[in-house]
Amino acid sequence: MWIGVVENFHISNNKLIELERLESLIMGESGVNSYTLQPLAHYAKLFTLEIAPARPDSAVIYDAPPASIAAPFFLTPSRTVYGAAEFIRPFEDGAHAHLFGFYIDESLRGRGAASMFLAACETRLLEGYSIGTIDLSVSEQNARALAFYIKNGYGAAEKVEDYYGAGRGRIIMRKTIRDVINA
Repeated sequence: MWIGVVENFHISNNKLIELERLESLIMGESGVNSYTLQPLAHYAKLFTLEIAPARPDSAVIYDAPPASIAAPFFLTPSRTVYGAAEFIRPFEDGAHAHLFGFYIDESLRGRGAASMFLAACETRLLEGYSIGTIDLSVSEQNARALAFYIKNGYGAAEKVEDYYGAGRGRIIMRKTIRDVINA
């Protein structure tokens, strides 16, 4: 069994179906579909956490030690995608990225998979694209996500009321990866 992180440039039909299903299941109304996922792969950065019988020929950026993350019973033969990280970059600051969406399948939570996945993405963004800082937004009601990002070095930068419209405030969190990864 192979477990790792893939940098996507074009998403195959099968992978697109898997990503849409996960987006809907995990992200709910804030999830995106193929009309957003494919442009993210082409014009932004879309990384996937994948489990497969063998290492794929695609752009693998990290091979994870299987025993530390998943047991064979998690592997479903018709499925390979178990998570996604979607990054966009502002025009004004090419050394900065925004983590637009991040999730992993519930079957892998609590095993270190999400932290490994995020760290692999951050390293690739720094080394391959000179990204030095990353920000993201999270609901202050999402205690699990807040704790996860704090554990992984993100700090609360500001609270923005009505970020996504009336009653949909967010906490903006930031991390300087240039200093962390180069240390």
